[in-house]
Amino acid sequence: MQALPLVSVIVCACNAGQYLRESLSSVLAQTYSNLEVLVIDDGSTDGSVEAARAEIADSRVRWFRQPNSGKSAALNFALGEMRGEFYAIQDADDASYPDRIRQQVAAMTAHPSVAAVFCGHDLIIDGGRIAPRFRVKDQQECRRDILAFRMPAHDPTALYRASLVAGLRYDEALRVGQGYDYVLRAGEQHPMLVLGECLYSYRVHLGSVTRADPGRRLEFVQEVVRRACMRRGAERAGAAAEAAAGPD
Repeated sequence: MQALPLVSVIVCACNAGQYLRESLSSVLAQTYSNLEVLVIDDGSTDGSVEAARAEIADSRVRWFRQPNSGKSAALNFALGEMRGEFYAIQDADDASYPDRIRQQVAAMTAHPSVAAVFCGHDLIIDGGRIAPRFRVKDQQECRRDILAFRMPAHDPTALYRASLVAGLRYDEALRVGQGYDYVLRAGEQHPMLVLGECLYSYRVHLGSVTRADPGRRLEFVQEVVRRACMRRGAERAGAAAEAAAGPD
């Protein structure tokens, strides 16, 4: 009987174009190989998923397709299909450094009560990696971030312990900001850590909707904070207002 993969890596793809192949390659090249990769095609129309599937012959990859329903729905579908003890998200146009999963699994193993381990990240702009951002944060500092409506680190860098977040799903009413919302809800219930290593690269699209329209982005962030205030019975003031400037 084949052993279940220890780590499930979820890649949600919707018209990811030329970047999907690179993103998947960075996962499959991890120094930690005991993983499965779930690719959820969220109604792509650009042929990128078919092209990647034709080029990648790795039995660790599982391919799924759904009608275009948004990233939250794709993530929730994957959570129902994954088999790993831990799970990570890999955005379809981002890249992971080769040692990302190994280091995060080691931290999870060393801290069995922790629900999520984040890492540092840099930015991919015009093909170059710039502006690395990384700093160790212990459980206490992560808790302070959560209480102040801040993410401890960039949300797609997290590795989650499936047994502790089993009851959490991504809010499908949030088309943007679902990761911020998920991190806040997980952090309200469980401890988290941040590794002091840059292990993830986040691709910046200067023409994206939320960058072209900062007001719309602010609306999404404020909605996540509003929901957190309702859960906590808190007034929107002080830290909440400061958090409205946006998560990492």
